[in-house]
Order: sequence, then C-alpha cells, then structure tokens
Amino acid sequence: MGHEVHEQESGEHAANLLEQTLVRENALHSGVVLHSDNGAPMKSQTMRM
Repeated sequence: MGHEVHEQESGEHAANLLEQTLVRENALHSGVVLHSDNGAPMKSQTMRM
C-alpha cells in the first residue's frame, strides 16, 4: 500500500506513486491488480503507459 499528499491531483503523481510502491513491495512483475476510483488521475494518459 502506498499513499502521498499533493496540492493537486495528476496522472504523473499517480503513476509515480504506483511505480514507487511496486518497487518498494518488490511487486513489479507479480501480476498486481490495481483497483482505483476511476478519477481523472487514474484514467490519465500517464497511467496508461
């Protein structure tokens, strides 16, 4: 689990948080399923890459 607080939501913040959390938990290639609220940051082009 990971969390951060920022003044603004963005796809870049969401992607960085996800990557940092996966690396920290050693779960990059583990088939993790991401459950999100489907807000704009989670649906951004940055998250699709």
